[in-house]
Amino acid sequence: MEEFTSQLITRLREADGEPVPLLEYCVYYSYDVMAALAFGKPMGFVKGESSEAAESILRTFTDGLDAMGLLYHIPWFMNAIGILTSLAGPLKQWADWSQQQMRERMAVSMPFLNF
Repeated sequence: MEEFTSQLITRLREADGEPVPLLEYCVYYSYDVMAALAFGKPMGFVKGESSEAAESILRTFTDGLDAMGLLYHIPWFMNAIGILTSLAGPLKQWADWSQQQMRERMAVSMPFLNF
């Protein structure tokens, strides 16, 4: 976390007195930390080096928060949406990307297993 905190502070200092999208930077920070813990490497948001896939995944999560808040109290509807979007669409992209990242991490940490 110290590494990401240093990167965030560096990025804030680079603004040199100009307004910064602090909420956006905090979201980047949290997603980089979560990715590093889950997959062993950050998504590159804090440094500004994120991939197109990572940005698409983040947009999917953040853009869908309002709708999820409105529909969350209808559990059957949320389950149906979850199932349908996991077959195709943004959640499938997220699942595929996550599985690939996890395979890569396991290959590094457990080379005796074949993936």
